Amino acid sequence: EVRAGRKTRGFIYLTYTIPDDPDQKVLPVRLYVPTSYDPEKPMRTILALHGRSVSQNYFWADTQSAIVQYRTLESFAEEYGYIVVTATAYLVEGEYGDVTNIPYMMHPAWTEVDEETKRLRILSEKSPLTALDLVKSLYNVDAEHLYLMGNSMGGKATLFLGNKYADMWDAIAPCGMMVNMKLIGENLYPNLVDMPLLFVEGTEDQYGFDLAVENFNILKTYLNNTQFYAAPGGVHNTGWCIALPKIFEFFNANY
Repeated sequence: EVRAGRKTRGFIYLTYTIPDDPDQKVLPVRLYVPTSYDPEKPMRTILALHGRSVSQNYFWADTQSAIVQYRTLESFAEEYGYIVVTATAYLVEGEYGDVTNIPYMMHPAWTEVDEETKRLRILSEKSPLTALDLVKSLYNVDAEHLYLMGNSMGGKATLFLGNKYADMWDAIAPCGMMVNMKLIGENLYPNLVDMPLLFVEGTEDQYGFDLAVENFNILKTYLNNTQFYAAPGGVHNTGWCIALPKIFEFFNANY
């Protein structure tokens, strides 16, 4: 239980270290806990993965000016009864553990990463999962009903971590960035074949809405339970936010 005197609902700010990190780097966690939270009842929880070179604050309107005009993530969490966990990755460009460097949809080739980068990327994979474990230790998280989403690098990582830890998630929603399926030519996500997936792309995404549609059409040939949502007027940093009504509808349907 959360110790006496600590705020237990609304925005909560925590820190943690990864147990096997030799540097014991202190990392931040920001979560939203609905006012309806009852410590006697497990609550559905979303883990949200930020994009490259930003932080846990990316998802929240008080720290991300591009989304202040849209309905906020915390308002949906409040309405539908979800804890939402955001954590700054160990390396903010660390690909959440993808040491193979799966190419983004606009990249024409695979590239190699050096051993030190691989080490930091592995820690970057552990960081959001360690943060989620911390939240589980403090709150009655419904471990049977977890959801994963992310934007940009976090969207690509939603596929990567969704596949690697497929048994953890009821459904996943990768947003704002898709892998280059034309370059890959195979299904890198065998554990997602039957996973409920909602791909989100802003219609005005500067990295290429048409590319996203093209790559989705390839990827869906490998997957049995996937949807695509075009967020009207969304650019790279706002498509996911515009799509929040659809994302929560999707998560609610896969409970």
